[in-house]
Amino acid sequence: MAAFEGVDAQLAAFDGVDAPTRPGSPAPPDAREVTRACLAALRLLEQTNDRDARALRERYPSTGGLAAAFYDALSALHAPQRDAPPAKAMAYLLACARAAAGALEDLRSKRSNYFGAEFRDTSPLATLRNVERQVSRLAGALGGDDDGPREESAYAGRALGDDDAEALIRDVPTRLFWIERFGRFASEAPWPEFARAVVDEFGAQPRGTVAAMKTPLGATDRDPYVKMAKLATFAARAGGFYAAFVALSDPARVVYALGTVDDDAQGGSAVPVLVDDLLGLAVASVCCGGQHAAVLTAAGEVYTWGRGGFGRLGHGDAQTLKAPRRVEGGGLAGVACAQVACGFAYTAAVSRDGALYTWGAGENGRLGLGDVDDRHEPSLVEALWPSKPLARVNAGSVHTCALGRDGVAYAFGKHEYTGHGASSDVLTPRILEAFRGRRVREISVGPGGYHTVALVAPSDVYTWGHNRVGQLGYANDDAEPRNGEGAHFVPRPRRVDAVSRLRVRGVVAGWGHTALLAADGAAYVCGRNFQGQLGLGDPEAFPHNERGHPYQPDFRPLEALRGRRVRQIACGGEHSVALTTDGEVFSCGAGNKGQLGHGSDRNEPFPRRVALLKDAGRDVLEVACGNNGTLVLCGYFEPRSLFELCAEAALDAGDDAAVDGLPTDLAARVRAVRPDAPPPEDPEPPAAQP
Repeated sequence: MAAFEGVDAQLAAFDGVDAPTRPGSPAPPDAREVTRACLAALRLLEQTNDRDARALRERYPSTGGLAAAFYDALSALHAPQRDAPPAKAMAYLLACARAAAGALEDLRSKRSNYFGAEFRDTSPLATLRNVERQVSRLAGALGGDDDGPREESAYAGRALGDDDAEALIRDVPTRLFWIERFGRFASEAPWPEFARAVVDEFGAQPRGTVAAMKTPLGATDRDPYVKMAKLATFAARAGGFYAAFVALSDPARVVYALGTVDDDAQGGSAVPVLVDDLLGLAVASVCCGGQHAAVLTAAGEVYTWGRGGFGRLGHGDAQTLKAPRRVEGGGLAGVACAQVACGFAYTAAVSRDGALYTWGAGENGRLGLGDVDDRHEPSLVEALWPSKPLARVNAGSVHTCALGRDGVAYAFGKHEYTGHGASSDVLTPRILEAFRGRRVREISVGPGGYHTVALVAPSDVYTWGHNRVGQLGYANDDAEPRNGEGAHFVPRPRRVDAVSRLRVRGVVAGWGHTALLAADGAAYVCGRNFQGQLGLGDPEAFPHNERGHPYQPDFRPLEALRGRRVRQIACGGEHSVALTTDGEVFSCGAGNKGQLGHGSDRNEPFPRRVALLKDAGRDVLEVACGNNGTLVLCGYFEPRSLFELCAEAALDAGDDAAVDGLPTDLAARVRAVRPDAPPPEDPEPPAAQP
C-alpha cells in the first residue's frame, strides 16, 4: 500500500491544523491529538522486532483492513468544507486509535501472558478486528455517507445511560467486544452465548477457564445472564477483559512433566512438557508416587492422574487417567485440603482442619482404616480425628507416616517399616514411642520406599526401615534383623550420629536413597547409587551389596553443587532433582524414561542443570520425583535479560579468547549464564562396607 510509505513523514510533519468548530458548541477533542494517534497506530503496522524482520502488516495480513479504516477516518476528519466533527465521534476515534496501538505493540513485542512462556496473539488480533469495524463505522459517520446520521447518533448524539456500553465500559477493547457481539444497548447477554463469543473472539481456552468467569460476571444457575455492568467492573480490575480473564483463570502457575508419571514402559518426554489440563488452576503444590501423581490447588482441591489400579486416584474406580481429574467423591466431598501425598499404590491427604483421608491399596493397613481393604474413594481416618489434627502425611510403599500439629509422629502399615518394632502389621495410626516427649520437625518416606527419615528437634536425624543399600546413613551389621527377602532392616528409629554436627533443616527419602539439607544450603546423600542418583559420580566406583548394586552407606556432601545453596531436593525411584536458591534445577541418575529433562535417555552421574527449564523463563517453585517421572511447579514468566542474551551469543560463538579478554568479573558473569561445566573427576571411592 503506497500510503504506508508516507506515515512517518506525515507524523513528523503534521502541524495539527484543527478542524473547524461551530460557534458556541463545546470544543471537540484536539484534531491534532486524534490524527497523531491514528498515524502512530499506522506506523506500528510497519514495525519489526529483533526476532522477525517482516513488518506487522506482513506477518498479520488481517490487519490490512485496519489501515484502510484509519485512512478513511483521517480523510473524513480533514475533508474540506465540512461541519465540525461530533465531539463524541472524535473522542471515540481517539480511543480506538490508542486501543489499536496497544494491541499492535503487544504483537510487535510478543509480550507473554500467564498461560505460558509462548505468546498468544488471539487477544490483540481480536481487539484489532473490533477496532477496524468501529473505525470503519466512524469514518462513515464523519464522512456523511448514507449511514452517517444513524452512525453519528450511535456514537455522539444520543444521551448516555445506565444501559449504554459507551457509558459503562471504560476499557475500549472490552467495549468494542460487547458492542460488536451483543449491541451497544444490551444490558445483559445469555451465558452460553457469551461463552461462545469468548471462544470465537479469543480462541479455544484451557478446560474450565471460561466457566470460572460466571460468578464474577453475575451469571448464576437461576439467572444465567452476563450483566454489562459486571463486565465493566471485571474488565477494570486488570486493564481489560482478556487480561482480567487470564488473571482469574490462570494466576501464573504452570506444571511441567518430565519422563512418565504412570511408569509407562515406553517412557515419556525427555524435555519439560506443560501439563495442559492444569492450566487455569492455581496449583499450590505437586507430588509424585510410584505410578501416579497429584496436585493441590490454592483452593484446597486435589487432582490426580496416572495408573488407577487399587483405586489410588480416588475417582471411584480403577481407571487409568492420562490427564488430571479433580477428586470430588467420598470423604473429600466439600473438604478443602492443605497437603497431599502419593505412595506406590495409594494416596493420602490432610484437610485444612487437620483430618487425614486415605484411598487406594489397603494391604498391610497402610490406609490406617483398621483393615486391609482397598478404597476407591477418599475415607476419613477416624482414629485420629478430631482429637489429633495433623500437619502432614507421607506415603511410602507399604507404610505411612503422619506428623501432628503438636510435633507427635504416627506410623502404620507393614510392621517391619513402621518404626514400632511390631511383629504384626499396624492397621491404625500409632504414636512412635521412640520420639515421645520430643518434637518431630519433619518426616519423609520415599515414593514407593521402604525406609523413613525423620528430623527431630533441634536437628537430630533418625532413620529406620529397609537398609539393604545403606539408605539409612549407616552400614549394617549382623545384629540387624532381616526381612523375608533377606534384606537388613532397622525396626525402630535410630539416630544417625555421623551427621550430628550438621545443622540439618530438611530430610528427604527416595525409593532407595536419602538426602539431607543443611542450614548453609549444602546437600548430603547416601544409599543406592545404581543409576548415579546420588550425584556423586560413576556408580562402579562405589561398594556393591550382595546383589551387585552399588551404594553409599553414609552421608556424603554433594560436591558437584558446592557453592550453590540448595533450596529443595526431591528423591525418586532412581533419580534426584535439586532446586537451588537462584532458581536453577539440577537432575542426576536414571534418564531412561526421560525423567531428567535433558532431551535424552542418558544417565547422569553428577547433577546437571536442566537448561530447558531455564529457557522456559519461569520461576521454579517446587520439584517432585516419582518412580520414573518428575513434576516441576513454576510461577511467573521472566524474560531473559539483554545481558543474558548477549552472553549466550558470545558463548555460542565459541570464541573463548574473546570471553577471556573481558575484565575478570565480567568474564565470570558471562560464563555463569551457562554454568554447565564438565563434571568433576570421580571422587575417591568410599570405603567398602564392613
